[in-house]
Amino acid sequence: MWFFFEKSGKNFFITVTLNNSAVADFTGRLMRWGLFAL
Repeated sequence: MWFFFEKSGKNFFITVTLNNSAVADFTGRLMRWGLFAL
């Protein structure tokens, strides 16, 4: 999963480390939207 964050950029990766819980929820929703897109 982290390779996706690496591609997104260092800033996003830093945001993930700073806001772990909030980004975890956001990532969950994002992955669900990704599944719907597929």
